[in-house]
This record gives sequence, structure tokens and C-alpha cells, in this order.
Amino acid sequence: IVIIVCTANAIGEYSAQDAGAALGAMVAKSATVMRDGVWQQVPPRELVVGDVVQVKIGDTLPADMRVLSSNDLRTDEAVLTGEPL
Repeated sequence: IVIIVCTANAIGEYSAQDAGAALGAMVAKSATVMRDGVWQQVPPRELVVGDVVQVKIGDTLPADMRVLSSNDLRTDEAVLTGEPL
């Protein structure tokens, strides 16, 4: 019984590592931000409240944001709901 439990735990940890790596791959690597009147590429960790972020088709959002304006905005929330991609 101990061997079965240890094997099940090892498989569970391996699956969790795979899921963590998959989520890490989906994180935005940079954001296009308007600062001092110029569009700049910055790492998401440097975003601050009040930044205006430009989002294009296919972009992954780098942070929680408020939409100021959009044209035919659509989102794919499959990752959040656990649906297959």
C-alpha cells in the first residue's frame, strides 16, 4: 500500500509541474505601454496603476486591467474555466 501511495503522489507532483510550466509559458513577456507620449515595451512587472496598455489581436494580457475603449473586443477564457484549448 505504501508503494502505491508513493507512486500516486509522484505522478500527481509530476502532473502539477507540467501544469505550472504550461501556465508559465502563457504569461505575457512584455507589454506595450504609453509613457511620456511614447509607446514602449516593458516587462509586465514594471506596470503601474495608470499605465495605458495597448492590446492587439492574439495578445496575452500582462496584468489586471480596465478597458477604456475597444473595437469588437472578444476574449477567450478557456484557460480560466478549464476548457480544452
